[in-house]
Amino acid sequence: MHEGEIALEGKVHTVDVGQKTLVLNVTAFILPNGKTSQLPTAKAKSVVLDAKTVLYVRGDNKRLLSLADLNDAQDDISALVIGKDLGSGKALPAREVAVWDRVENGKFSFKGATVTNGAQGNDAVPINPPLVGSPTDTASPPPTQIASNDPVNVNAISMPVHNVFPYGDFEDVDEKGIPTGWVFSDHQHIKLMEEDGNHFLRIISPPGADGKANGFIAAPIRFKMSPTWKTIRLYARMRAANLKLGSKPWETARLALLFEDAGGNRAGPYQPVIELKKDSDWVDQWEDLQVPQSAAYLSLSPETFAAGTIDYDNIQVEPNPAPVSRVILKDFPEGDFEHLDALGNPIGWRMNDSQHIKLIEEAGNHFLRLDNSPGPDGKWVPFLAAPCRFRLDPIWKKVRIKARMRVHDLKMGSRGYEDARLTPLFEDAKGHQAGPDTPVLDLKQDCDWVEKSVTLTVTPGSVYLTLSPEMLGCSGVADYDDIRLEVVG
Repeated sequence: MHEGEIALEGKVHTVDVGQKTLVLNVTAFILPNGKTSQLPTAKAKSVVLDAKTVLYVRGDNKRLLSLADLNDAQDDISALVIGKDLGSGKALPAREVAVWDRVENGKFSFKGATVTNGAQGNDAVPINPPLVGSPTDTASPPPTQIASNDPVNVNAISMPVHNVFPYGDFEDVDEKGIPTGWVFSDHQHIKLMEEDGNHFLRIISPPGADGKANGFIAAPIRFKMSPTWKTIRLYARMRAANLKLGSKPWETARLALLFEDAGGNRAGPYQPVIELKKDSDWVDQWEDLQVPQSAAYLSLSPETFAAGTIDYDNIQVEPNPAPVSRVILKDFPEGDFEHLDALGNPIGWRMNDSQHIKLIEEAGNHFLRLDNSPGPDGKWVPFLAAPCRFRLDPIWKKVRIKARMRVHDLKMGSRGYEDARLTPLFEDAKGHQAGPDTPVLDLKQDCDWVEKSVTLTVTPGSVYLTLSPEMLGCSGVADYDDIRLEVVG
């Protein structure tokens, strides 16, 4: 998909050949970043076709059709429509319309003709059958997957299907100018700001004589959780200017989260934070978190241990979210570590430990490094991982994974599997492991760059494939580059 476009999937309700329009009862949509959402009930959407619109059979963009081919009330026709998103209530001008009336064993049919999508990466769109379920209570796989080479979108995720935190957009303000739900008295350092009609929270942390922050500034808020929440996904937009970090790793600009029990005590361990460590324009970030059993409240705290000006907006909480996954594109841009997000991290990979997980550059080439060197006390992290989850097509039977790897100063653990590795993991619709463990690409001794590969049979019922560079029970430094995923059956 192109920037600003959206893909809609559903059933064709009516066709008007004269007006060159159709009405689609939309059951799901997919955004350019690959995030797909199913609608609890179908919604009608008018679609406009023009001379440039490509109308074809799903799985074969060379088999072109006309609107007259769809104008048959006897047919139960499904369609995937891609076009410019002009907003709710407005007709969608279609760039592409792919139709089918039957799917059997990965074969798409329309009016008796059958098309097999070989998943070779043409611009036709393979289908993933949708699963029935609430988007807030079950993790549903996407109904569509765009396999094209459009410009890479660095975001793996869009806004939540179901946001339960009502105070994160800062648009509702009381008579004192305080955003609804928030309580803060330090108006010198904590302010509600407005730019182009949009409101957001700003923390101003003045520097001391050494250029670092004079103290800690925070604007916490607390709200009650539902006992049905087992996991949550925390979203936020942040930006920073003139940021000066403290001397300790945690002295950053951040949005912190704390689970509390009914008595207001911390429930469970300390949680990861959403943070900025350098000046940045607006950037979207997220964290997935397990809810401790004793948690009754959720405390969110925009805060800073660093000097500078930090802005917060669009803080949202999604309970029991679907797994975050990426669309598999033809050139697999995630695997070369050359496409970076707004924070300078390689797209897709979970870089949530900057001390041990790094993007390295040598002679203009970027690659991923897991640095599990022992510290001054001789200790190292028992397990390091930087996973990335991808959405599979259900017709795929076998995949081949390739990667270049190297390692130095490797000291394996006492068990044979405690090494440096790239682990593939097939997962079901909820992100749980599907089937037995799969073979890994591993290194057990120091070496320069070597190419490793493994061919895997896709576990039945798999919706996702997670690729995870890991150091398990070992110390040393492991590098990863040119990771590739190929469909071989």
